[in-house]
Amino acid sequence: MSSIRFWVSSLIGSNTKDLVVSVAGPKNGDSITMTNRNWKIVSSEVKESLD
Repeated sequence: MSSIRFWVSSLIGSNTKDLVVSVAGPKNGDSITMTNRNWKIVSSEVKESLD
């Protein structure tokens, strides 16, 4: 998840109130593993890191 955190951080500033991320891949619970990248996105971790 660290590489996606870096990617998102480079796109948004500190005043960002909303974030929409669209991904394609198999969903398992609150996580999605992308098929074309070695990224696993866990919605609870994303929410926690943005608080």
